[in-house]
Amino acid sequence: MKVFTYGTLRPTLSPQNVERFKLTPLGPATMTGNFELVGVSWFPALIPSEQSRTIIGEAVEVENLKGLDFYESFSENGNGLYDRKEVPIVIDGQEVSAWVYFMKARPTNAKTIESNDWANK
Repeated sequence: MKVFTYGTLRPTLSPQNVERFKLTPLGPATMTGNFELVGVSWFPALIPSEQSRTIIGEAVEVENLKGLDFYESFSENGNGLYDRKEVPIVIDGQEVSAWVYFMKARPTNAKTIESNDWANK
């Protein structure tokens, strides 16, 4: 399964998570949609937005979402901090489908990342 990563799971920003979650890096990727990238303390989050933006990140392949679901505090029953959905992303000019994790609501201490890129905040 492909996953769009934009913060602490990005292979170039957190190489330790590549091995930890058995991620296969696929390279730079973008995702365009009604999301906003925000900084929440030491980590980023995507939150729903009325405005469409292009978020910069990286794509990875993973065999099983279970470890990432736990890391992102996602729960199938909707009780987790994050949700996930399948979205179109672009890798090397090709549109493919990937999972993305997003926070359900904007935290009070969130600051917009104007560059739409956690690596260039």
